[in-house]
Amino acid sequence: MPTQPVKKTIHFSDLIHLNFWRHLLRAIWLFFPAIIFLLLSYFCFWKLTQGKDLMVITLENRDVFFYFIVALVFWSYITWYSSRLVGKAREFEQPEEDRIWTTLRVQGPRILAFTCYTLILLAFFRLTPQELPQLPDWLCSSLFILSLPLYFFCYTAWNQFTGKVQDPVVKRKFLKSVQTTTWLMLAAGSIGVVIFKSFAGLIILLLALQQAMVLLLIIRRKLIENKGESFYQQTDMSRGFDKYSSLPEKIKGLLFDKEDSGYFRFFLYTGIFISIIYLLTVFSVPFAVKIGSFPFVLIAFSFLLLLGNTVAFISVLKQFNFHLLFIGLGFLIGLAFEPHYVKLPAKKEVTASFNQRQNLKEYFTNWLNNPERSSALSDSAVKEYPVFFVLADGGASRSGYWVASVLAKLEDSSHSVFSKHLFCLSGASGGSVGNAAFFSLLRSKEALLKKDTGAAPFYNAATSYLKSDFLTFTLARMLGPDVFRHIVPLRNTDDRAAALAHALETASGSNSFLYDSLGIGFSQIITQKNKPDYDLPILCINATRMQDGSPSVITTIDIGDSAFNKRVDVLTLLNEEQDLKLSSAVVLGASFPYISPAGRFNTKVTMRKKEGGERVVTEPHYFVDGGYFDNSGAGVVNEMIIQLQAFLKKDTLLNKKAAKLKFYVLHVSNGGIGDPLLKKVNPLINDLAAPLKTLIGGFSSQTSVNDRRLYNYMKSQYGNTGHYIGINLYRRYEPVDYSMNWVISDYLLKAMDDRLRQHETISTVMQLLR
Repeated sequence: MPTQPVKKTIHFSDLIHLNFWRHLLRAIWLFFPAIIFLLLSYFCFWKLTQGKDLMVITLENRDVFFYFIVALVFWSYITWYSSRLVGKAREFEQPEEDRIWTTLRVQGPRILAFTCYTLILLAFFRLTPQELPQLPDWLCSSLFILSLPLYFFCYTAWNQFTGKVQDPVVKRKFLKSVQTTTWLMLAAGSIGVVIFKSFAGLIILLLALQQAMVLLLIIRRKLIENKGESFYQQTDMSRGFDKYSSLPEKIKGLLFDKEDSGYFRFFLYTGIFISIIYLLTVFSVPFAVKIGSFPFVLIAFSFLLLLGNTVAFISVLKQFNFHLLFIGLGFLIGLAFEPHYVKLPAKKEVTASFNQRQNLKEYFTNWLNNPERSSALSDSAVKEYPVFFVLADGGASRSGYWVASVLAKLEDSSHSVFSKHLFCLSGASGGSVGNAAFFSLLRSKEALLKKDTGAAPFYNAATSYLKSDFLTFTLARMLGPDVFRHIVPLRNTDDRAAALAHALETASGSNSFLYDSLGIGFSQIITQKNKPDYDLPILCINATRMQDGSPSVITTIDIGDSAFNKRVDVLTLLNEEQDLKLSSAVVLGASFPYISPAGRFNTKVTMRKKEGGERVVTEPHYFVDGGYFDNSGAGVVNEMIIQLQAFLKKDTLLNKKAAKLKFYVLHVSNGGIGDPLLKKVNPLINDLAAPLKTLIGGFSSQTSVNDRRLYNYMKSQYGNTGHYIGINLYRRYEPVDYSMNWVISDYLLKAMDDRLRQHETISTVMQLLR
């Protein structure tokens, strides 16, 4: 006999019964993949400022706007369709007629798809730059909770609307008419919203899509039951398979039965279209920039959800949890396969040697003996010659844009005098991106000044480059190949760290002056002994060796001297045939979870055997973000200045020039001002995770200690605080929350530009250069 679904309804009185909560937990476990991605979306777009800024970018760009609508509809559809198939398989294998369980199984996928729209709708109302008023957090949370009863209200209303016609023939025509009208209205509304790019129009469209989803699913079910093609209206004999059939027969029967065959074909057609978008984003930087991060995240969530629910679907049919099998397989493959090697191309400058870089003293001597500086230091009219050391805090593109903007502003405003007094650029993470961009502009100064004869060539070139989208292509590898490579080794496909490096090289587009400038190898920018004509500042990219936490530096000079407190000089670990791109070096110092993994390369080490003799072994080195130890690069600069002071005192030739040399630290930061208010720790967290929380808190504390140590040193040397100059993006009680991300909205870029124009410290530095 065919199984007929019981009346699918839940009453408020059910909430006080244990049976309801037992079935609810079972439903959560059954639909867990979809719930995971809803939770991820909540965290990304409600809690993270980075996610919120991605949504702002969506509102600013028409192309991204279009892809976002497509991606959201696809995510909602996959959430419903794949979760429904899991529920269908569960009912086929273990049929139950319990009213509560049946309601949760049937309505669960619909509620999850409904919640996709609710999450994104309310996330838009939490944004600051919008046409409609921003809703407070408590109200958004309350509306989210109320969305569950709202779904049942909408379901009941649409169910009654579509059930008012009883005659089967007339009913079918009526339902088809409503279905067609709904699709046409949605298509017209979507086109209109994309053309006019209206926030209010988008909100109305999302509400319409949410309601249409409920209506169309009700119509779908009624049309199927009207034709007698419901899966639950069939017997095992009419279906052609039963619970004892083989796995392929079950899969074919569940996907291609009369109820699902049409929807599976629709899924294939839309899936092919979205797959093309997905693959283009994974393998094309220009297309990744075009589609934008927010739409891609939703598309990637859809694909990963489909993968998760496919595994859940097979797990239900075989009554074995294949998720655990794949996790174990990924761990075992990881023992034999390393996916995160740093790309080390062959040197283009084959005569340049990492082991023959100038040490600090040779570089300093050559720097002072530069004809222009030597003349200025010998001029009796020159009373003071400022020497600048730049510290650049980490903070992804927020930091990179701010650092490069500040340095470019100083260079333009001083008519290229600033760089003549610039001795060192030190930073970590995004700060290194800003330093590397400015360093590259100095390296190509002549070409830049020929191309841009205006008043702000450095600023224009730096900002046009650093406003680029470096994130989407990186996310495409993170949520694409980097997911699958743990199970299927992908040796010829770059990981997300290499993708970020490639994006830093090319995402700005070929019209950008700095296009591909970070693709240069370090062998082409390092100093060399006995070559005094090097006319660029020292570049220090700070990183941390993961295995032992050792502070590490990728730099243009040799820091093997013990005065640098045994910092790891990363370039000495490479063999002389290998090179490290500037972009890869920046990413190595910006490898903060989870966007970039720790980068690895190997060295050969000779070890003594216990039984005598020697053997050569491979020693792996993993490097991560410099911010784990020193987020500003203050440590290496502090040690550098101490050595320089010692040189000036001991060396007779240098000592003659010491009186005019005045060292200044320019700390270009992008963090909030003032200490945050400490919060209560949950007693359970205190008992279980106190060491972990202490270590996490120690990261920022270590950076503050390094900064303060350098600040106090400069104060003790000069007797005042004027030689440590802070240039912070934030001001006290700053209303703008600048997102720390690898892409920034125009809204925040404009706020950063306005802040730079009004910054109170720029004039202080300019006075030193006059």
